[in-house]
Parts: sequence; C-alpha cells; structure tokens
Amino acid sequence: MSRFITGGAVAALALAACAFAGSASAQTYNRLVVFGDSLSDNGNLYLIWGGTQPPSPPYARRFSNGPTFVELLGFNAANFNGSVTGSINYAFGGSRTDASAGVPFGMLNQLSRYTAAGGRFSSTDLVSVLGGANDIFQGLPAAGASASPVAAITPVATGAAANINTLVNTVAGAGAGTVLVTNLPKLSLTPQFRGTAAAPLADYAVTTFNTALQTGLTTTAGARPGSNIIMMDLFKIGDTLAANPGLFGITNITQTCFNGVTVCSNPDSYFY
Repeated sequence: MSRFITGGAVAALALAACAFAGSASAQTYNRLVVFGDSLSDNGNLYLIWGGTQPPSPPYARRFSNGPTFVELLGFNAANFNGSVTGSINYAFGGSRTDASAGVPFGMLNQLSRYTAAGGRFSSTDLVSVLGGANDIFQGLPAAGASASPVAAITPVATGAAANINTLVNTVAGAGAGTVLVTNLPKLSLTPQFRGTAAAPLADYAVTTFNTALQTGLTTTAGARPGSNIIMMDLFKIGDTLAANPGLFGITNITQTCFNGVTVCSNPDSYFY
C-alpha cells in the first residue's frame, strides 16, 4: 500500500513515502528512537569528540546550520548516552551501516548499544533508520580504480542495504510500532559528484542500494504481521528539490555554503 507523509514537521522530506504492510491509518507515537549517520545526528559526534567535530561554529554541533530532520518531528530526543526509556538518538556523523565498534559507531553497533543499555521497543515507538551513504563514499575510490568498477561497488551497496534490512527486521521483530526507513538520494546532484567522472558510478551504487533495500523491506520486515514499515523516498525527493528549489525557499542547489574556510552569507537558502 502507498501513502504520503505530510505536514510541516517533515517538510520536503515528506513529499513521498511508500508503506509496506501494516495500517495506513493515523498513528500516535510516544517516543522516537533514531539510528543513522550525519543526516540524523543531533550532536552525538560533537559530544563524543569533545566538541571538536564538526567545528561549531560554523556548524551547529551537527553537520548542518540547525536541527536535523529527526529533530523537527516533535520529540526531544536525548543524545546517545541518555536514558533509553525516553526518546533517544544514536546516529553519528560518518557512521556506516555495519557493526563497527569504533567511533563513529556503525548502525548495527548503535542498535546493539541501545539494547545492551536496556533499550526496548513498543507499539507506540517511532524508529528512524537512515544510512548507507558512508559505505558507498568509502567504497567508491577503490571501486573506481579497479578493473571492473561496477563489479567492485555492487557488493558494497548490496551489503549496506542488507545491514539496513537486518536492523529494520530486528527492530520490527522486537515490537516497534512504526519504522521510518529512508533511502539514498542521487549523488550526481551533490556538489561532491556533480559533473565528475565518478558521478555515474556513484549513482549506480545508490540505485543498487535503493533497489536492494526496497526488495528486502518488502520480503522481510514488511511481511511481518502487524509491521508498519514506511520508506521515505529521498531519491525522488532529491529530484523534486533539484527541479523546483524555489518551492522550498532554496536558491542554490548546486554549491556548498561552507567550503571549509568561509561560510556563505545566506545559509538557509543553500541546500548543501
């Protein structure tokens, strides 16, 4: 079944969603649990690195100039070292999807740390899961330099999708009411890859990841009786933003506001 997530709280990130199994009716959530990378990090990496990364200012203790999208959902989620009985965010900037125990913790390790601290899931929980880009970023240089770039990057992308599906299946099986899973955007639209020779391989990795992710969600977690798995289609949203940035108050969709040295004069009008 399909449905749209609407409302100002999620803004552009709520343009399109596809729900796998479960009820499409309105749901009330008592708390939020977050696993992910920099797109969801509410200051965890800054905290664990003693306030050195990301440099703030110009950042806001996050990899942005303000709250990340999960902070706009109406919950006051504690950092990773907070109480696991309330809303809590385990996302770290730079995290891969794996079980890496080093900083930044891999997403499967984030889940392990949450449960090891006594964290549980209930039918009134909203769980956000967003990751996979760092696996691809770190795999692209070696894949691009190999004799067969596509063959080299494919297991990186499918492996990352398998990790996300494992996490989602575990969370859903443990009783989480709703799991919001976000796929990856087209990397050729980003300043890092726009117009570069690496852009086609980066986009191939993303589409491979997204396809494997959706297939896994449909056949595993989404097939569980009572599961409510929602996939936020960031790939589609990215195309929509790139084609109509003005609709979202954005004037620059191609360049970075912060180049590592100086910050643009109007950060809120930059998408990157």
